[in-house]
Amino acid sequence: MSNKSIYRSIWETISGEERIRVAVLGSKGSGKTVFLTSLANHLLNHDPARCPLNGWTVTPVEGDLAAGSDADGIPLYPYADARKSLADGVWPHKTKDWSVLRLALRLRNGKRRRDVLLEVLDLPGERVADFPMLGRSYREWCEWMGHAFGGVFGSSDPYKAYCRAAASAKELPELFAAYRRFLAEEYAACSLSLTPSTVKLGRDAVSRAGGSADEFLANIADVPLGLDAERQFVPLPPACFEPDAPCREWLKRFERSYGAYRRAVVDPITDWLEDVNQLFYFVDVLGLLQRGPDVYNAEKAFGAQALRMFARADSANSLVRGLQRLLDTFIRTRIDGAHVVATKADRVLSEENRTRLKNLARRMFGATLLNLGLDARHVGVLSCAAVRTTDEYLREKALGARLDGHSEALTTYRAADVPEDWPDGNAWGIGDARFDFQSTFPRFDRREDRPPPHLGLQDILVRMLSLQET
Repeated sequence: MSNKSIYRSIWETISGEERIRVAVLGSKGSGKTVFLTSLANHLLNHDPARCPLNGWTVTPVEGDLAAGSDADGIPLYPYADARKSLADGVWPHKTKDWSVLRLALRLRNGKRRRDVLLEVLDLPGERVADFPMLGRSYREWCEWMGHAFGGVFGSSDPYKAYCRAAASAKELPELFAAYRRFLAEEYAACSLSLTPSTVKLGRDAVSRAGGSADEFLANIADVPLGLDAERQFVPLPPACFEPDAPCREWLKRFERSYGAYRRAVVDPITDWLEDVNQLFYFVDVLGLLQRGPDVYNAEKAFGAQALRMFARADSANSLVRGLQRLLDTFIRTRIDGAHVVATKADRVLSEENRTRLKNLARRMFGATLLNLGLDARHVGVLSCAAVRTTDEYLREKALGARLDGHSEALTTYRAADVPEDWPDGNAWGIGDARFDFQSTFPRFDRREDRPPPHLGLQDILVRMLSLQET
């Protein structure tokens, strides 16, 4: 990914204001909404006792910038509405569009002072499935799909069946029906990489799901494979690019539709991400333990796909590479840091279990992080509960919490242990009580000036705002 930060560096020098852009990515249910709401609450009402930041204090400048849209026309994160919902005991609406949490902050530590404009991107997990379109022509994207689903990276029988159907298809409706069947089969197999993402999360902001392949297929039967019915596209297998292939006549049409989709859906997001300082990828490790190896494999592939988008590609030319690194000394020309965060760490008991939680996330994504080409000091794995929902009862080896979907009364339950490694084979035990991590509801006080309790939120903020001790 290219980076436009040199322009920002010039602007910061002129204005005296430091801008920090952060991307928070993760699949559905990983905890992004609760995290963003808690983060904003703590920064707008910073209490060093509740959230210590290595001696720094934070105060908002010009109040809460949480309504309307930013200079690029991106909706601003609805912090006030999200917090009110959580304080009222109601989950906020699912994220159906991208938004930016934008806060002007003044940071102080003794005589040191920094004025920061913090921008945190909230993105529906479904849109990550479109990231492979970045920088790829239609034909290159088709090749990537072949590698990802039918070749080097995977061996999807539904994709291979789709390719056979595509090579012999005589009409577009026949081709589109075959691709929808492929998407439905992948959905049933827990795949998160359903693209174009408007199939699962339409531009009409309607999220479509289903229990089985047939149910999902019925739900997307009338959904365009692209921007609209006239601009649909699907990946064509290599056989369709041969000069005498019957399906070659659709190539130009799909190239135009693919280009329009990229410009409307993908490019605006990736343009914003090109100027990111910090990346945090959220993963619900406890949920994966409960749901089994198919979901684990899908999440691992999905997360690696998102992280690799931020890989640093050094030039093969040693002179150019040297100039790049020299420029990095003076002006930021790439992402500063990337972290994987194991969320919902309050649902297990003891630091030993939370360390295991972090270790499982490291086994999933540690190699991918190291291969991003970033400074190893700014790449890592954390665990966090942006809002602590549980109380510990050590003598009973139990936790107390308000369970999601139940009454407001506090419930005491025995806390499950986190395994030392990811299960293997029959040891996974889907539905086994060993991995019964209860789903709890966040605790937000009705008073906004009382930010919620948390576990590890300060560790993320220290990295996000570059407040490490020197």
